Order: sequence, then C-alpha cells, then structure tokens
Amino acid sequence: FPTRRSSDLLDRLERDLRGRGADVRREPGALPRLVASLDDLTLTASAAATGAVLLAVESEPLHVGEERAAELVRGAR
Repeated sequence: FPTRRSSDLLDRLERDLRGRGADVRREPGALPRLVASLDDLTLTASAAATGAVLLAVESEPLHVGEERAAELVRGAR
C-alpha cells in the first residue's frame, strides 16, 4: 500500500489538475493511480508502497526544425 505522503500527493495533484480544467479519473489497481487529460497532454501518476510517485506525460509529437532538434538533444546531455 502506498504511504500517506504519496497518497496525499496524488490527492493534491488531482485537485490542481481539476482546477486547471483537466479531465481526471482514478484507475483501479494494486497501486493508486490517476490519469488526467488536458488538450493533447495525458498525465499518468501512480503512488508506490515505497512512497515514490511515478509521473508520465505523453503528448502528440511536436515538429521542430533540424536546428532546434539539435539544441534540444544537446540540452538533454
């Protein structure tokens, strides 16, 4: 079971996302999990028994030029 702290974080995240107009739902499963959609973004958050919270954000591809792509790759290193 997740810790109280990680569950509280998911609750706060849910309130904040709803306040920003996101469609938020809780998903059943062994770990508490929420999925939020806003515009073309989808955020998934899960709380683990260790207290860790895993966040994943997905969106449609963003097309950038060759120069900007090189800048983004250099910045990630």
